[in-house]
Amino acid sequence: MANRGNRADSAEPSGVTGAYTKANRDTRLPTVTSDIFRSAAMSGRMPTTMNSLMPSMKLDAMRITTGRLKNRSLSIRTFPLSASVRIPLFVSRYFDLFSIAYVNRLTIYFLQERINRARYNTVPMTRKMTRKTNRSGNSGGKTGGNRSRNRKTSNRKTGNRKSLVPKNLRRKLRNTWNKASLKQRIGMIATTLVATVAAIAIIAGLIRFVGWRVQVSEAKAAQSEMRSLYDFNPGNIISDGAFFNGNALSERQVQTILDQQGIEHPHIVTESGRATVAYYSILLFNILDVSIAETGESIPDVLPEDVPEPVVNLREVLQGLSVRNLQECYNDAVYYRDEMRQLFITGRVTLRQRTLADKYFWAIINRIAEEKEKLKHTPKELADIDSTLADIYYGNFSVFQSLPDAWAIDQLFPVMPVHRLTEFPSRKAVISDITCDSDGRIDKFIDPQGMRTSLDLHPLVDGDEYYLGVFLVGAYQETLGDLHNLLGDTNVVSIRISEDGSYQFVREIRGDSVADILDYVEYDPRRILEDLREAAERAVREKRITPSERYKILQTFEDGLRGYTYFER
Repeated sequence: MANRGNRADSAEPSGVTGAYTKANRDTRLPTVTSDIFRSAAMSGRMPTTMNSLMPSMKLDAMRITTGRLKNRSLSIRTFPLSASVRIPLFVSRYFDLFSIAYVNRLTIYFLQERINRARYNTVPMTRKMTRKTNRSGNSGGKTGGNRSRNRKTSNRKTGNRKSLVPKNLRRKLRNTWNKASLKQRIGMIATTLVATVAAIAIIAGLIRFVGWRVQVSEAKAAQSEMRSLYDFNPGNIISDGAFFNGNALSERQVQTILDQQGIEHPHIVTESGRATVAYYSILLFNILDVSIAETGESIPDVLPEDVPEPVVNLREVLQGLSVRNLQECYNDAVYYRDEMRQLFITGRVTLRQRTLADKYFWAIINRIAEEKEKLKHTPKELADIDSTLADIYYGNFSVFQSLPDAWAIDQLFPVMPVHRLTEFPSRKAVISDITCDSDGRIDKFIDPQGMRTSLDLHPLVDGDEYYLGVFLVGAYQETLGDLHNLLGDTNVVSIRISEDGSYQFVREIRGDSVADILDYVEYDPRRILEDLREAAERAVREKRITPSERYKILQTFEDGLRGYTYFER
Protein backbone atom coordinates (compact mmCIF):
# COMPACT_ATOMS: atom_id res chain seq x y z
CA MET A 1 0.00 0.00 0.00
CA ALA A 2 2.91 2.33 0.68
CA ASN A 3 4.32 1.73 -2.74
CA ARG A 4 0.99 2.59 -4.27
CA GLY A 5 0.85 5.82 -2.26
CA ASN A 6 4.37 6.80 -3.33
CA ARG A 7 3.48 6.35 -6.97
CA ALA A 8 0.41 8.51 -6.51
CA ASP A 9 2.35 11.27 -4.79
CA SER A 10 5.17 11.43 -7.29
CA ALA A 11 5.20 14.20 -9.86
CA GLU A 12 5.48 11.81 -12.74
CA PRO A 13 4.44 8.18 -12.36
CA SER A 14 6.86 5.58 -13.51
CA GLY A 15 6.12 4.06 -16.84
CA VAL A 16 4.08 6.93 -18.21
CA THR A 17 6.77 9.52 -19.04
CA GLY A 18 6.73 8.64 -22.67
CA ALA A 19 3.00 9.04 -22.79
CA TYR A 20 3.16 12.55 -21.35
CA THR A 21 5.84 13.57 -23.77
CA LYS A 22 3.83 12.21 -26.70
CA ALA A 23 0.65 13.94 -25.59
CA ASN A 24 2.43 17.29 -25.29
CA ARG A 25 4.06 16.77 -28.64
CA ASP A 26 0.80 15.90 -30.43
CA THR A 27 -1.10 19.02 -29.42
CA ARG A 28 -0.22 22.68 -29.17
CA LEU A 29 -2.68 23.26 -26.35
CA PRO A 30 -2.07 22.36 -22.70
CA THR A 31 -2.64 18.72 -21.82
CA VAL A 32 -4.45 17.46 -18.75
CA THR A 33 -2.29 14.78 -17.19
CA SER A 34 -3.27 11.88 -15.00
CA ASP A 35 -1.75 13.63 -11.95
CA ILE A 36 -4.24 16.47 -12.16
CA PHE A 37 -7.26 14.21 -12.30
CA ARG A 38 -5.78 11.73 -9.80
CA SER A 39 -5.25 14.48 -7.29
CA ALA A 40 -8.67 15.89 -8.04
CA ALA A 41 -10.27 12.51 -7.54
CA MET A 42 -8.42 11.90 -4.26
CA SER A 43 -9.07 15.31 -2.80
CA GLY A 44 -12.58 15.77 -4.12
CA ARG A 45 -11.62 19.11 -5.71
CA MET A 46 -11.63 20.20 -9.36
CA PRO A 47 -8.44 21.36 -11.09
CA THR A 48 -7.69 24.99 -10.41
CA THR A 49 -6.83 25.93 -14.00
CA MET A 50 -9.62 26.29 -16.54
CA ASN A 51 -7.11 26.78 -19.33
CA SER A 52 -5.88 23.23 -18.91
CA LEU A 53 -9.25 21.90 -20.12
CA MET A 54 -9.30 23.04 -23.73
CA PRO A 55 -11.52 21.55 -26.45
CA SER A 56 -8.74 19.94 -28.43
CA MET A 57 -6.93 18.14 -25.59
CA LYS A 58 -5.91 14.48 -25.14
CA LEU A 59 -6.72 12.76 -21.86
CA ASP A 60 -4.71 9.99 -20.20
CA ALA A 61 -7.12 7.41 -18.84
CA MET A 62 -5.92 4.89 -16.27
CA ARG A 63 -6.86 1.21 -16.41
CA ILE A 64 -6.02 -1.72 -14.13
CA THR A 65 -4.41 -4.88 -15.52
CA THR A 66 -3.28 -7.60 -13.00
CA GLY A 67 -2.51 -5.14 -10.27
CA ARG A 68 -0.42 -2.70 -12.34
CA LEU A 69 -1.27 0.71 -13.72
CA LYS A 70 -0.81 1.20 -17.42
CA ASN A 71 -1.31 4.31 -19.49
CA ARG A 72 -3.57 4.58 -22.51
CA SER A 73 -4.16 7.67 -24.66
CA LEU A 74 -7.83 8.51 -25.23
CA SER A 75 -8.68 10.97 -27.99
CA ILE A 76 -11.81 13.03 -27.43
CA ARG A 77 -13.76 14.33 -30.44
CA THR A 78 -13.33 18.06 -30.62
CA PHE A 79 -15.96 20.68 -31.37
CA PRO A 80 -15.58 24.45 -31.79
CA LEU A 81 -17.22 25.56 -28.59
CA SER A 82 -19.07 28.68 -27.80
CA ALA A 83 -19.20 30.21 -24.34
CA SER A 84 -22.71 28.83 -23.72
CA VAL A 85 -21.59 25.17 -23.88
CA ARG A 86 -18.00 25.31 -22.54
CA ILE A 87 -19.01 24.89 -18.88
CA PRO A 88 -21.40 21.89 -19.44
CA LEU A 89 -18.74 20.17 -21.53
CA PHE A 90 -16.10 20.80 -18.87
CA VAL A 91 -18.35 19.37 -16.14
CA SER A 92 -19.19 16.28 -18.18
CA ARG A 93 -15.51 15.55 -18.90
CA TYR A 94 -14.49 16.14 -15.30
CA PHE A 95 -17.27 13.80 -14.11
CA ASP A 96 -16.09 11.21 -16.63
CA LEU A 97 -12.54 11.07 -15.27
CA PHE A 98 -13.65 11.38 -11.67
CA SER A 99 -15.92 8.31 -12.04
CA ILE A 100 -13.21 6.30 -13.75
CA ALA A 101 -10.66 7.22 -11.05
CA TYR A 102 -13.11 6.32 -8.27
CA VAL A 103 -14.04 2.92 -9.67
CA ASN A 104 -10.44 2.07 -10.59
CA ARG A 105 -9.23 3.02 -7.10
CA LEU A 106 -11.86 0.78 -5.55
CA THR A 107 -10.81 -2.11 -7.79
CA ILE A 108 -7.14 -1.55 -6.95
CA TYR A 109 -8.00 -1.62 -3.25
CA PHE A 110 -9.64 -5.05 -3.48
CA LEU A 111 -6.77 -6.54 -5.47
CA GLN A 112 -4.06 -4.99 -3.30
CA GLU A 113 -5.78 -6.17 -0.14
CA ARG A 114 -5.81 -9.69 -1.51
CA ILE A 115 -2.09 -9.48 -2.34
CA ASN A 116 -1.21 -8.16 1.15
CA ARG A 117 -3.09 -10.94 2.90
CA ALA A 118 -1.27 -13.50 0.83
CA ARG A 119 2.10 -11.83 1.45
CA TYR A 120 1.75 -10.91 5.16
CA ASN A 121 -0.30 -13.78 6.54
CA THR A 122 1.56 -13.58 9.93
CA VAL A 123 0.41 -10.06 10.83
CA PRO A 124 -2.41 -11.18 13.16
CA MET A 125 0.05 -13.37 15.14
CA THR A 126 2.44 -10.41 15.66
CA ARG A 127 -0.36 -8.21 16.95
CA LYS A 128 -1.38 -10.89 19.40
CA MET A 129 2.18 -11.26 20.80
CA THR A 130 2.50 -7.50 21.19
CA ARG A 131 -0.69 -7.32 23.23
CA LYS A 132 0.58 -10.11 25.49
CA THR A 133 3.90 -8.34 26.07
CA ASN A 134 2.23 -5.12 27.08
CA ARG A 135 -0.12 -6.93 29.41
CA SER A 136 2.78 -8.65 31.24
CA GLY A 137 4.43 -5.32 32.10
CA ASN A 138 7.53 -5.67 30.01
CA SER A 139 6.57 -2.62 28.05
CA GLY A 140 7.00 0.66 29.84
CA GLY A 141 6.07 4.25 29.21
CA LYS A 142 8.77 4.62 26.71
CA THR A 143 7.27 1.82 24.68
CA GLY A 144 3.87 3.40 24.95
CA GLY A 145 5.34 6.69 23.90
CA ASN A 146 6.99 5.07 20.98
CA ARG A 147 3.67 3.46 20.08
CA SER A 148 1.97 6.83 20.26
CA ARG A 149 4.72 8.45 18.25
CA ASN A 150 4.55 5.73 15.67
CA ARG A 151 0.81 6.17 15.42
CA LYS A 152 1.28 9.91 14.86
CA THR A 153 4.02 9.27 12.35
CA SER A 154 1.83 6.79 10.52
CA ASN A 155 -1.02 9.25 10.47
CA ARG A 156 1.31 11.91 9.15
CA LYS A 157 2.54 9.62 6.40
CA THR A 158 -0.90 8.62 5.25
CA GLY A 159 -2.46 12.03 5.70
CA ASN A 160 -1.32 13.19 2.29
CA ARG A 161 -3.80 10.97 0.54
CA LYS A 162 -7.37 10.85 1.69
CA SER A 163 -9.19 7.68 0.76
CA LEU A 164 -12.31 7.94 -1.35
CA VAL A 165 -13.89 5.02 0.52
CA PRO A 166 -15.10 5.68 4.13
CA LYS A 167 -13.53 3.69 6.94
CA ASN A 168 -16.71 1.82 7.89
CA LEU A 169 -17.38 0.96 4.27
CA ARG A 170 -13.81 -0.29 3.84
CA ARG A 171 -14.21 -2.52 6.87
CA LYS A 172 -17.47 -3.96 5.56
CA LEU A 173 -16.01 -4.51 2.12
CA ARG A 174 -12.92 -6.18 3.61
CA ASN A 175 -15.06 -8.53 5.72
CA THR A 176 -17.30 -9.31 2.74
CA TRP A 177 -14.28 -10.04 0.59
CA ASN A 178 -12.70 -12.31 3.22
CA LYS A 179 -15.88 -14.32 3.75
CA ALA A 180 -16.67 -14.63 0.05
CA SER A 181 -15.90 -17.72 -1.96
CA LEU A 182 -14.01 -17.74 -5.23
CA LYS A 183 -17.21 -17.60 -7.27
CA GLN A 184 -18.55 -14.72 -5.18
CA ARG A 185 -15.28 -12.78 -5.55
CA ILE A 186 -15.39 -13.25 -9.31
CA GLY A 187 -18.96 -11.95 -9.24
CA MET A 188 -17.91 -8.90 -7.23
CA ILE A 189 -15.15 -8.07 -9.68
CA ALA A 190 -17.48 -8.62 -12.65
CA THR A 191 -20.10 -6.34 -11.09
CA THR A 192 -17.50 -3.62 -10.64
CA LEU A 193 -16.40 -3.93 -14.25
CA VAL A 194 -19.97 -3.83 -15.53
CA ALA A 195 -20.67 -0.74 -13.45
CA THR A 196 -17.55 0.88 -14.88
CA VAL A 197 -18.60 0.14 -18.44
CA ALA A 198 -22.11 1.43 -17.79
CA ALA A 199 -20.79 4.66 -16.28
CA ILE A 200 -18.47 5.18 -19.23
CA ALA A 201 -21.32 4.53 -21.68
CA ILE A 202 -23.58 7.04 -19.95
CA ILE A 203 -20.89 9.67 -19.87
CA ALA A 204 -19.99 9.06 -23.53
CA GLY A 205 -23.65 9.51 -24.42
CA LEU A 206 -23.74 12.79 -22.53
CA ILE A 207 -20.64 13.97 -24.37
CA ARG A 208 -22.20 13.08 -27.73
CA PHE A 209 -25.40 14.85 -26.77
CA VAL A 210 -23.48 17.97 -25.83
CA GLY A 211 -21.63 17.84 -29.15
CA TRP A 212 -24.90 17.49 -31.05
CA ARG A 213 -26.33 20.45 -29.20
CA VAL A 214 -23.23 22.42 -30.14
CA GLN A 215 -23.77 21.64 -33.83
CA VAL A 216 -27.44 22.61 -33.59
CA SER A 217 -26.53 25.88 -31.93
CA GLU A 218 -24.00 26.64 -34.64
CA ALA A 219 -26.54 25.88 -37.37
CA LYS A 220 -29.09 28.19 -35.75
CA ALA A 221 -26.47 30.89 -35.41
CA ALA A 222 -25.56 30.55 -39.10
CA GLN A 223 -29.22 30.71 -40.08
CA SER A 224 -29.75 33.81 -37.98
CA GLU A 225 -26.72 35.42 -39.59
CA MET A 226 -28.08 34.63 -43.07
CA ARG A 227 -31.44 36.08 -42.13
CA SER A 228 -29.91 39.27 -40.73
CA LEU A 229 -27.51 39.81 -43.64
CA TYR A 230 -29.59 38.73 -46.64
CA ASP A 231 -33.13 38.59 -45.23
CA PHE A 232 -33.25 34.91 -46.23
CA ASN A 233 -35.38 32.36 -44.35
CA PRO A 234 -34.99 28.79 -45.69
CA GLY A 235 -38.20 27.79 -43.91
CA ASN A 236 -40.24 30.31 -45.90
CA ILE A 237 -38.71 30.58 -49.36
CA ILE A 238 -42.07 31.46 -50.89
CA SER A 239 -45.42 32.07 -49.27
CA ASP A 240 -48.40 29.81 -49.93
CA GLY A 241 -50.34 32.71 -51.42
CA ALA A 242 -47.63 33.43 -53.99
CA PHE A 243 -46.97 29.74 -54.67
CA PHE A 244 -50.57 28.87 -55.51
CA ASN A 245 -51.24 32.10 -57.37
CA GLY A 246 -50.83 31.34 -61.06
CA ASN A 247 -50.83 35.02 -61.94
CA ALA A 248 -48.16 36.08 -59.47
CA LEU A 249 -45.34 35.98 -62.03
CA SER A 250 -45.76 35.39 -65.71
CA GLU A 251 -43.23 33.57 -67.87
CA ARG A 252 -42.03 36.86 -69.29
CA GLN A 253 -41.52 38.36 -65.81
CA VAL A 254 -39.49 35.36 -64.70
CA GLN A 255 -37.27 35.65 -67.78
CA THR A 256 -36.79 39.36 -67.14
CA ILE A 257 -35.71 38.78 -63.54
CA LEU A 258 -33.23 36.11 -64.63
CA ASP A 259 -31.80 38.41 -67.33
CA GLN A 260 -31.37 41.27 -64.84
CA GLN A 261 -29.46 39.02 -62.47
CA GLY A 262 -27.35 37.51 -65.26
CA ILE A 263 -28.65 33.97 -64.62
CA GLU A 264 -28.92 31.48 -67.44
CA HIS A 265 -32.45 30.32 -68.10
CA PRO A 266 -32.91 26.85 -66.53
CA HIS A 267 -34.55 23.79 -68.03
CA ILE A 268 -37.37 22.93 -65.60
CA VAL A 269 -38.48 19.31 -65.51
CA THR A 270 -41.43 18.39 -63.31
CA GLU A 271 -42.99 15.08 -62.29
CA SER A 272 -46.73 15.48 -62.03
CA GLY A 273 -47.92 11.88 -62.19
CA ARG A 274 -51.51 11.69 -63.31
CA ALA A 275 -51.47 15.23 -64.70
CA THR A 276 -48.89 14.30 -67.36
CA VAL A 277 -49.44 10.63 -68.20
CA ALA A 278 -52.95 9.67 -67.08
CA TYR A 279 -54.58 10.88 -70.30
CA TYR A 280 -52.82 8.56 -72.69
CA SER A 281 -54.72 5.38 -71.75
CA ILE A 282 -58.41 4.35 -71.78
CA LEU A 283 -59.92 1.13 -70.47
CA LEU A 284 -62.72 -0.25 -72.71
CA PHE A 285 -64.92 -3.17 -71.71
CA ASN A 286 -68.26 -4.60 -72.74
CA ILE A 287 -71.25 -5.30 -70.53
CA LEU A 288 -72.10 -8.99 -70.26
CA ASP A 289 -75.35 -8.85 -68.33
CA VAL A 290 -77.48 -6.61 -66.11
CA SER A 291 -79.45 -7.18 -62.91
CA ILE A 292 -82.46 -4.86 -62.94
CA ALA A 293 -83.77 -3.54 -59.65
CA GLU A 294 -87.36 -4.17 -58.66
CA THR A 295 -89.82 -1.39 -59.49
CA GLY A 296 -92.96 -2.72 -57.81
CA GLU A 297 -95.10 -2.08 -60.87
CA SER A 298 -96.63 -5.59 -60.92
CA ILE A 299 -98.32 -5.52 -57.53
CA PRO A 300 -101.89 -6.86 -57.51
CA ASP A 301 -104.89 -4.62 -56.92
CA VAL A 302 -106.57 -7.13 -54.58
CA LEU A 303 -104.77 -9.23 -51.99
CA PRO A 304 -105.40 -12.97 -51.71
CA GLU A 305 -107.44 -14.24 -48.80
CA ASP A 306 -104.70 -16.17 -47.01
CA VAL A 307 -102.10 -13.37 -47.17
CA PRO A 308 -99.91 -12.96 -44.03
CA GLU A 309 -100.26 -9.90 -41.81
CA PRO A 310 -96.85 -8.31 -42.80
CA VAL A 311 -98.04 -8.14 -46.43
CA VAL A 312 -101.23 -6.33 -45.33
CA ASN A 313 -99.14 -3.88 -43.33
CA LEU A 314 -96.84 -3.21 -46.30
CA ARG A 315 -99.84 -2.40 -48.49
CA GLU A 316 -101.14 0.06 -45.86
CA VAL A 317 -97.70 1.76 -45.71
CA LEU A 318 -97.72 2.18 -49.50
CA GLN A 319 -101.23 3.67 -49.49
CA GLY A 320 -100.45 6.14 -46.67
CA LEU A 321 -97.06 7.30 -47.99
CA SER A 322 -96.58 11.09 -48.41
CA VAL A 323 -93.83 13.71 -48.28
CA ARG A 324 -94.47 14.33 -44.58
CA ASN A 325 -93.92 10.74 -43.42
CA LEU A 326 -91.14 9.45 -45.71
CA GLN A 327 -88.83 8.52 -42.85
CA GLU A 328 -91.58 6.75 -40.92
CA CYS A 329 -92.75 4.80 -43.97
CA TYR A 330 -89.20 3.75 -44.76
CA ASN A 331 -88.65 2.39 -41.25
CA ASP A 332 -91.99 0.51 -41.33
CA ALA A 333 -91.24 -1.02 -44.73
CA VAL A 334 -87.84 -2.32 -43.58
CA TYR A 335 -89.38 -3.75 -40.40
CA TYR A 336 -92.20 -5.63 -42.17
CA ARG A 337 -89.84 -6.87 -44.87
CA ASP A 338 -87.49 -8.37 -42.25
CA GLU A 339 -90.46 -9.88 -40.40
CA MET A 340 -91.62 -11.56 -43.61
CA ARG A 341 -88.15 -13.01 -44.22
CA GLN A 342 -88.08 -14.45 -40.71
CA LEU A 343 -91.46 -16.11 -41.26
CA PHE A 344 -90.16 -17.61 -44.50
CA ILE A 345 -87.06 -19.01 -42.80
CA THR A 346 -89.21 -20.73 -40.17
CA GLY A 347 -91.49 -22.15 -42.89
CA ARG A 348 -94.67 -20.31 -41.90
CA VAL A 349 -95.10 -18.53 -45.26
CA THR A 350 -94.66 -19.73 -48.81
CA LEU A 351 -92.29 -18.49 -51.48
CA ARG A 352 -95.16 -16.81 -53.38
CA GLN A 353 -96.19 -14.90 -50.27
CA ARG A 354 -92.66 -13.71 -49.70
CA THR A 355 -92.40 -12.63 -53.33
CA LEU A 356 -95.59 -10.60 -52.92
CA ALA A 357 -94.14 -8.88 -49.84
CA ASP A 358 -90.94 -8.01 -51.74
CA LYS A 359 -92.99 -6.42 -54.55
CA TYR A 360 -94.77 -4.15 -52.07
CA PHE A 361 -91.45 -3.30 -50.39
CA TRP A 362 -89.80 -2.20 -53.63
CA ALA A 363 -92.87 -0.25 -54.60
CA ILE A 364 -92.53 1.69 -51.33
CA ILE A 365 -88.81 2.30 -51.90
CA ASN A 366 -89.44 3.65 -55.41
CA ARG A 367 -92.15 6.00 -54.15
CA ILE A 368 -89.81 7.26 -51.41
CA ALA A 369 -87.04 7.90 -53.99
CA GLU A 370 -89.45 9.98 -56.07
CA GLU A 371 -90.91 11.95 -53.17
CA LYS A 372 -87.59 12.76 -51.45
CA GLU A 373 -86.62 15.01 -54.35
CA LYS A 374 -89.29 17.44 -53.07
CA LEU A 375 -87.57 17.79 -49.69
CA LYS A 376 -85.19 20.64 -48.93
CA HIS A 377 -83.18 18.52 -46.51
CA THR A 378 -83.00 14.78 -47.14
CA PRO A 379 -82.71 12.58 -44.02
CA LYS A 380 -79.46 10.68 -43.63
CA GLU A 381 -81.18 7.28 -43.90
CA LEU A 382 -82.73 8.26 -47.23
CA ALA A 383 -79.67 9.88 -48.82
CA ASP A 384 -78.30 6.62 -50.29
CA ILE A 385 -81.62 5.12 -51.25
CA ASP A 386 -80.86 5.67 -54.95
CA SER A 387 -78.00 3.17 -54.80
CA THR A 388 -80.40 0.45 -53.64
CA LEU A 389 -82.54 1.11 -56.70
CA ALA A 390 -79.63 1.08 -59.14
CA ASP A 391 -79.18 -1.69 -61.69
CA ILE A 392 -76.03 -3.79 -61.60
CA TYR A 393 -74.17 -3.83 -64.91
CA TYR A 394 -71.64 -6.68 -65.10
CA GLY A 395 -68.53 -5.57 -67.00
CA ASN A 396 -66.01 -7.85 -68.67
CA PHE A 397 -63.03 -6.63 -66.64
CA SER A 398 -61.32 -6.87 -63.24
CA VAL A 399 -61.18 -3.90 -60.90
CA PHE A 400 -58.11 -5.33 -59.16
CA GLN A 401 -56.19 -5.78 -62.43
CA SER A 402 -57.17 -2.69 -64.43
CA LEU A 403 -58.41 -0.20 -61.77
CA PRO A 404 -56.61 -1.02 -58.53
CA ASP A 405 -56.70 2.58 -57.27
CA ALA A 406 -60.51 2.57 -57.42
CA TRP A 407 -60.48 -0.25 -54.88
CA ALA A 408 -57.41 0.62 -52.81
CA ILE A 409 -57.59 4.41 -52.36
CA ASP A 410 -61.13 5.23 -53.62
CA GLN A 411 -59.80 7.01 -56.69
CA LEU A 412 -62.60 8.42 -58.86
CA PHE A 413 -62.25 7.72 -62.58
CA PRO A 414 -64.46 9.23 -65.28
CA VAL A 415 -66.78 6.47 -66.57
CA MET A 416 -69.22 6.84 -69.47
CA PRO A 417 -70.57 4.99 -72.53
CA VAL A 418 -68.51 5.36 -75.70
CA HIS A 419 -71.47 4.90 -78.09
CA ARG A 420 -75.25 5.42 -78.22
CA LEU A 421 -74.54 8.99 -77.13
CA THR A 422 -77.58 10.32 -78.99
CA GLU A 423 -79.91 8.24 -76.78
CA PHE A 424 -81.12 9.23 -73.33
CA PRO A 425 -79.59 7.11 -70.50
CA SER A 426 -82.68 6.10 -68.60
CA ARG A 427 -81.20 3.59 -66.16
CA LYS A 428 -79.28 4.26 -62.94
CA ALA A 429 -76.62 1.67 -62.43
CA VAL A 430 -73.50 0.57 -60.60
CA ILE A 431 -70.76 -1.46 -62.31
CA SER A 432 -69.51 -4.85 -61.12
CA ASP A 433 -66.60 -6.84 -62.55
CA ILE A 434 -66.52 -10.59 -63.27
CA THR A 435 -64.47 -11.52 -60.20
CA CYS A 436 -66.01 -13.35 -57.26
CA ASP A 437 -64.95 -10.58 -54.85
CA SER A 438 -67.65 -8.31 -53.44
CA ASP A 439 -65.21 -5.37 -53.59
CA GLY A 440 -64.93 -5.74 -57.35
CA ARG A 441 -67.41 -2.99 -58.16
CA ILE A 442 -67.55 0.71 -58.98
CA ASP A 443 -70.26 2.52 -57.02
CA LYS A 444 -68.81 6.04 -56.81
CA PHE A 445 -68.81 8.28 -59.83
CA ILE A 446 -67.79 11.81 -60.73
CA ASP A 447 -70.59 14.39 -60.83
CA PRO A 448 -70.54 18.16 -61.48
CA GLN A 449 -71.88 18.61 -57.94
CA GLY A 450 -69.34 16.29 -56.40
CA MET A 451 -69.86 12.52 -56.22
CA ARG A 452 -72.72 10.21 -57.08
CA THR A 453 -73.55 6.66 -56.02
CA SER A 454 -74.97 5.66 -59.42
CA LEU A 455 -74.30 6.25 -63.10
CA ASP A 456 -76.82 7.01 -65.86
CA LEU A 457 -76.60 4.26 -68.52
CA HIS A 458 -78.66 2.98 -71.44
CA PRO A 459 -80.79 -0.14 -71.21
CA LEU A 460 -79.27 -3.16 -72.91
CA VAL A 461 -80.50 -4.22 -76.32
CA ASP A 462 -80.60 -7.93 -77.06
CA GLY A 463 -77.94 -8.94 -79.54
CA ASP A 464 -76.00 -5.65 -79.35
CA GLU A 465 -72.80 -5.00 -77.46
CA TYR A 466 -72.71 -2.17 -74.96
CA TYR A 467 -69.27 -0.65 -74.28
CA LEU A 468 -68.15 1.59 -71.44
CA GLY A 469 -64.92 3.56 -71.16
CA VAL A 470 -62.89 4.40 -68.05
CA PHE A 471 -60.59 7.37 -68.56
CA LEU A 472 -57.39 8.69 -66.89
CA VAL A 473 -56.06 5.20 -66.21
CA GLY A 474 -52.64 5.75 -67.77
CA ALA A 475 -50.89 6.46 -64.45
CA TYR A 476 -49.87 3.45 -62.36
CA GLN A 477 -52.93 1.28 -62.99
CA GLU A 478 -51.25 -1.29 -65.23
CA THR A 479 -48.19 -1.57 -62.99
CA LEU A 480 -50.20 -1.80 -59.76
CA GLY A 481 -52.61 -4.46 -61.05
CA ASP A 482 -52.36 -8.03 -59.76
CA LEU A 483 -53.65 -11.44 -60.77
CA HIS A 484 -56.70 -11.40 -58.52
CA ASN A 485 -58.93 -14.35 -59.47
CA LEU A 486 -56.32 -15.23 -62.13
CA LEU A 487 -57.41 -12.45 -64.50
CA GLY A 488 -54.34 -11.17 -66.35
CA ASP A 489 -53.45 -8.17 -68.46
CA THR A 490 -55.95 -6.96 -71.04
CA ASN A 491 -55.31 -6.61 -74.77
CA VAL A 492 -53.59 -3.30 -75.61
CA VAL A 493 -54.00 -1.38 -78.86
CA SER A 494 -51.89 1.72 -79.58
CA ILE A 495 -53.63 4.39 -81.67
CA ARG A 496 -52.07 7.48 -83.22
CA ILE A 497 -54.39 10.41 -83.88
CA SER A 498 -53.50 12.78 -86.71
CA GLU A 499 -54.10 16.53 -86.78
CA ASP A 500 -57.02 16.16 -89.17
CA GLY A 501 -58.81 13.86 -86.73
CA SER A 502 -58.01 10.61 -88.47
CA TYR A 503 -56.33 7.77 -86.59
CA GLN A 504 -54.35 4.65 -87.30
CA PHE A 505 -53.51 1.52 -85.34
CA VAL A 506 -49.83 1.52 -84.50
CA ARG A 507 -49.35 -1.59 -82.41
CA GLU A 508 -51.36 -4.38 -80.84
CA ILE A 509 -50.24 -6.29 -77.74
CA ARG A 510 -52.15 -9.39 -76.80
CA GLY A 511 -53.03 -9.85 -73.15
CA ASP A 512 -52.21 -12.79 -70.92
CA SER A 513 -53.50 -16.19 -71.91
CA VAL A 514 -54.74 -18.88 -69.55
CA ALA A 515 -51.45 -20.76 -69.98
CA ASP A 516 -49.47 -17.63 -69.04
CA ILE A 517 -51.46 -17.15 -65.84
CA LEU A 518 -51.08 -20.83 -64.90
CA ASP A 519 -47.35 -20.51 -65.43
CA TYR A 520 -47.29 -17.39 -63.20
CA VAL A 521 -48.79 -19.40 -60.33
CA GLU A 522 -46.28 -22.26 -60.85
CA TYR A 523 -48.43 -24.67 -62.86
CA ASP A 524 -47.00 -26.33 -65.97
CA PRO A 525 -49.57 -26.10 -68.82
CA ARG A 526 -47.73 -28.73 -70.88
CA ARG A 527 -47.80 -31.19 -68.00
CA ILE A 528 -51.52 -30.53 -67.51
CA LEU A 529 -52.21 -31.12 -71.21
CA GLU A 530 -50.17 -34.32 -71.18
CA ASP A 531 -52.07 -35.65 -68.17
CA LEU A 532 -55.37 -34.90 -69.92
CA ARG A 533 -54.18 -36.68 -73.10
CA GLU A 534 -53.24 -39.81 -71.13
CA ALA A 535 -56.62 -39.80 -69.39
CA ALA A 536 -58.43 -39.42 -72.75
CA GLU A 537 -56.46 -42.26 -74.33
CA ARG A 538 -57.24 -44.49 -71.35
CA ALA A 539 -60.92 -43.65 -71.76
CA VAL A 540 -60.76 -44.62 -75.45
CA ARG A 541 -59.17 -47.97 -74.61
CA GLU A 542 -61.88 -48.56 -72.05
CA LYS A 543 -64.48 -47.60 -74.71
CA ARG A 544 -65.97 -44.82 -72.57
CA ILE A 545 -65.45 -42.25 -75.35
CA THR A 546 -64.80 -42.48 -79.07
CA PRO A 547 -61.58 -41.34 -80.78
CA SER A 548 -63.42 -38.40 -82.33
CA GLU A 549 -64.65 -37.29 -78.90
CA ARG A 550 -61.09 -37.61 -77.61
CA TYR A 551 -59.90 -35.27 -80.38
CA LYS A 552 -62.60 -32.68 -79.64
CA ILE A 553 -61.83 -32.72 -75.90
CA LEU A 554 -58.10 -32.19 -76.40
CA GLN A 555 -58.67 -29.50 -79.05
CA THR A 556 -61.07 -27.59 -76.83
CA PHE A 557 -58.70 -27.76 -73.90
CA GLU A 558 -55.76 -26.53 -75.98
CA ASP A 559 -57.85 -23.64 -77.30
CA GLY A 560 -58.76 -22.77 -73.72
CA LEU A 561 -55.11 -22.67 -72.65
CA ARG A 562 -54.25 -20.37 -75.54
CA GLY A 563 -57.36 -18.28 -74.98
CA TYR A 564 -58.02 -14.98 -73.19
CA THR A 565 -58.49 -14.86 -69.42
CA TYR A 566 -61.56 -12.65 -69.86
CA PHE A 567 -64.89 -13.71 -71.33
CA GLU A 568 -65.01 -14.05 -75.10
CA ARG A 569 -68.28 -14.41 -77.02
